[in-house]
Parts: sequence; C-alpha cells; structure tokens
Amino acid sequence: MISVTNPLLLLPALPLAAAAVLIWRKGYDNLSARRRKLSLAVRLALIGVIVLGFAGATLTLPQSRQAVVFVVDLSNSDVGYKSGMQAMINASLARRPADSQAGVKAPTLSRSRRGAQVTPRWGRRGWTYPTQRNM
Repeated sequence: MISVTNPLLLLPALPLAAAAVLIWRKGYDNLSARRRKLSLAVRLALIGVIVLGFAGATLTLPQSRQAVVFVVDLSNSDVGYKSGMQAMINASLARRPADSQAGVKAPTLSRSRRGAQVTPRWGRRGWTYPTQRNM
C-alpha cells in the first residue's frame, strides 16, 4: 500500500509534467524520434520520483517471513548468565513461526590479536556453546 504524508506536495506534479512536455516538443531537434521519446519518459519519471519523495510517499508491503539474529556475549564476565541466555534463545526459537529464520552470533572472544571465534551449535538440547580454554 502506498501512503503519502503530505499530499499537497503532489500538486506541483501536473505543472512540472506539462512544462517537461512543452520543453520536449520545442527542443531536441537533433535527436531521433526514439531518443526524443526516451528523453521525455526519463524526465517524467524523474519528476514523478522527486515529487513523490517531497510528498513523503512510502510503500508498505505485507511481511510474510521473519528473521531474527541473537547476539550472545560469552565473555568471562557473563559466564553466570549463560544458562539464562540459552533458555531465552531456546524459548524464543520454540515460539517462532515455521517459515522464519534464526541465527546466533557470538562475538570474537580473545585476549590475543588473532581472536578465537566461538560458534554456537544446535544439538538435541537446543543451542550449545563449546567451552573455551583460558588464554
């Protein structure tokens, strides 16, 4: 559905389109007929897009699917909350629609320059996180 926040700003579209057609009819004698028509179409399209932009036109489409990404902090400072995070993620995944997508991202945990990536895995008990050795 298309909605416009300021419909009064659509009024200049007609005079601007008429001006573009008048300029097109009087000018561009050195272009072929096909190129003249193409130039008019491009000008009218640009005028339409600019006027719609100033009028605040928005296009809203019905949403048919959903994607969620969980970002999990697995640093040593939050080690006590790990089971709570897993329970929250598992509960959220149990309630999601069948056609939705979900992912879990754990930021790089390291004390070195290289970094060590901890990737959660889906198992029989839900999302599990491999333990990391202290560096």
